Amino acid sequence: MKYQQLQQYLRQEISSKALPAGTKIPSIRQLSQQFSYSKSTVIKALHKLEQEHIIYSVPQKGYFVTENSIPQDNLPKQIDFLSAGPDTSYFSFENLTHCSNQILINRQKEILSYGQPIGMERLRKQILNYFQNQQIFTSINRLIITSGAQQAVNILMNMPFPNGRENILVEQPTYPGILQAAHLTNHNIFGIDLSDNQFDLEQLEYLFKNHEIKFFYLMSRFQNPLGHSYTATEKQKIITLAEKYDVYLVEDDYLGDLDLDKKMTRYFQKIHLVELFI
Repeated sequence: MKYQQLQQYLRQEISSKALPAGTKIPSIRQLSQQFSYSKSTVIKALHKLEQEHIIYSVPQKGYFVTENSIPQDNLPKQIDFLSAGPDTSYFSFENLTHCSNQILINRQKEILSYGQPIGMERLRKQILNYFQNQQIFTSINRLIITSGAQQAVNILMNMPFPNGRENILVEQPTYPGILQAAHLTNHNIFGIDLSDNQFDLEQLEYLFKNHEIKFFYLMSRFQNPLGHSYTATEKQKIITLAEKYDVYLVEDDYLGDLDLDKKMTRYFQKIHLVELFI
């Protein structure tokens, strides 16, 4: 097809450095006249190249060359899971630069303002669609975007809950950030042992019953630092106890997408639940 021929020609010009990074692509009119193609054909070819992050558009100025993404063959063969942070070698900084340039060009007023306190509406809509695909159904007004789990935990520590309680229950060991948040906000914090990947439901019921627990903070899958994941049976029993003693669950499921079992039932969505995703 004609647009594919033009697309391939421009790709070769960019690959050979005949059109180096930052160079302005000939205008739609120029390309249309040079190749005797319709403007719609030229526009389609340029849009395809833009989708590949080979070029980017500047309103009222035209298209410019950017760097392409890192070839897959150049990526490292191993992933380091020691750190909780992602391996930066897997990031395409060229694509990030391209996206940043598009934002700086097209969203100037938005990036210079405070924005919505609960998070950008377009992003919340995308998260809502993601939740629906995971069989989690809620409304966009119930989604709040924070800078990470630490900020979310601090907010939850300070806001009143309908059960009127203040004590916090966590897995032991757990994410250090929640311990710091409890210390800074003068909350009492209780722990339930996860040693040897064993979870004591009798101890959980004792703590729920006797210590006025506001919420139970837990990592349902691939818990940090032990790697523990709750079974469907354990989740159902935790739900039963939480409902019985009016305790909220704060689920930090930041590694949930690493679960290969896509059919795993998300039981924790069915009761008093605040979910934290990163």
